[in-house]
Amino acid sequence: MKSRCPFPSFARWTLVVLLLTASTVTGVAQSVSGFIHGKIQNFQQTSSAAPVVNSTTPFQFGSLITMGTATINSATLTFNGTASPRTYSAVVGTGDFSILDTFPTQAAMDAAYQTTGNFTVSIDTSAGIFSRSIFFFPFSYPTTPQLTVPANNWQSGSLVVDWSLDYTFTWNPFSNAQAADVIELVIRNSTVALPPFPATQTSFTLPAGSIQPGTTYMCDLAFVRVAGAAAGDPDIGPGYATFVKDTGFTISAIGPTPTPSPSATATPTATATATPTPSPSPTTTASPTTTPTATPSATSTVTPSATPTVTPSGSLLGNISTRLRVETADNVLIGGFVITGTQPKKVIVRAIGPSLSSFFSGVLANPVLELRDSLGGLIRSNDNWRSDQEAEIIATGIPPSNDLESAIVATLPANSSAYTAIVRGANNGTGIGAVEAYDLDRTVDSKLANISTRGFVQTGDNVLIGGLIVLGQNPLRVIVRAIGPSLPVPGALANPTLELHDGNGALIASNDNWRSDQEAEIIATGIPPVNDMESAIVRNLAPGNYTAIVRGVNNTTGVALVEAYGLN
Repeated sequence: MKSRCPFPSFARWTLVVLLLTASTVTGVAQSVSGFIHGKIQNFQQTSSAAPVVNSTTPFQFGSLITMGTATINSATLTFNGTASPRTYSAVVGTGDFSILDTFPTQAAMDAAYQTTGNFTVSIDTSAGIFSRSIFFFPFSYPTTPQLTVPANNWQSGSLVVDWSLDYTFTWNPFSNAQAADVIELVIRNSTVALPPFPATQTSFTLPAGSIQPGTTYMCDLAFVRVAGAAAGDPDIGPGYATFVKDTGFTISAIGPTPTPSPSATATPTATATATPTPSPSPTTTASPTTTPTATPSATSTVTPSATPTVTPSGSLLGNISTRLRVETADNVLIGGFVITGTQPKKVIVRAIGPSLSSFFSGVLANPVLELRDSLGGLIRSNDNWRSDQEAEIIATGIPPSNDLESAIVATLPANSSAYTAIVRGANNGTGIGAVEAYDLDRTVDSKLANISTRGFVQTGDNVLIGGLIVLGQNPLRVIVRAIGPSLPVPGALANPTLELHDGNGALIASNDNWRSDQEAEIIATGIPPVNDMESAIVRNLAPGNYTAIVRGVNNTTGVALVEAYGLN
């Protein structure tokens, strides 16, 4: 789920519905990404007592259409009820269209928007006019969500949380939940983006450092019941009808003010060269050692040419490098990373293709690179690195080795901000490519906190291969996850397997279905996979370079995500 709330009155609804749509920041194949309708009851919690009805917005009907590849011009919703037909309004700055009506009573809402029957959207887009229907079944509303944290955690109407410590949210059970129902915990005015939880979950531990001291956060705990669904097609993504009970609350973040501490400082040289050993496919026995000018080989490990100068400090995740076959539409190569801390971080992001031909056939001939913020806003794009920022890129000491490859140098805000790097082929070209992000300044009070890459997992050389580096002097506790079936995109990988290899290619651990091994340790991280078919590994990793490989069980294919989170 991602938050794209343009104004406060629409914020809560937008946050809840986006967890179910197939909308992503980029790479959406359909003309319209998806749509959702919801009948919502809003509550507010200010103490350990039961939540009370939100007197400002007690009952709401909302509908959201998310933009895909086409521009939405207008849209209309027809249904049984006095409000039909209802015209959508543009959501400023997003390309989406929405309805949000507030009612004083449930009876008034049900008269305007009757629960039973078809709700039909007609969408006028630049690609044509599309119409889809969902039957809204008359299901009951979910349980009212209530936080069950210790009573002394509440002060002056807010939940007081020490930002420097892990904090465990607990809540009441979602009674009579169905398999499709979910729970959503949202910290709205932050960059914390949590996946939906299964309806059976009753707690979540927020890692230390996820929020900032001296800040008040608007939050929601929502129980979402799915009361109808429509499958996606090439024109429009999936649609949903929902009943929602949403309990709002605030967090007041307290704790010590963070102070910058020394960290690893890399000193790349402008003359770095690669000494790779070709390998025909990802294996546990062949793993080339490269300098920063090299791109990932079969095990996608990246080693800086110069040994970092390290002063005593906590270890941290360093560079990300992921190799995959780049396709089109949803199946481009998408890398993500989060910058925590207080000071802006200078990075270089690279899109590699032609120089991989020393190791593989069928490489991406001309990669194009985009860097986007957490809302999907374009920060910078590049096609052929010498065409823009050439001097800055050379100054990093790690320019791409082929002029058709792309690179971007940027200084990015921290404070748990999330970023996405997208690699496509020029003119919809396809082939094996790599996306890489390097931390260029480890002297500032910020770091790469977690890294992830999404793409279409195939077989042979075209599995998903993610490389990461642990920097520092001490081991870093890390969780690596392989996500597939819980991804809200068509063609998700049904059953991903995960391997973790060291810098020599030796297998450290493997997993298929996370509950089969380390279940307690994985749950204790607070971020277990949502689906039991997904995979995860928790390990204490010594400083060095590592490779995570995601495949499909029995050579199955589909869209998957590989993620690494630093836990300490």
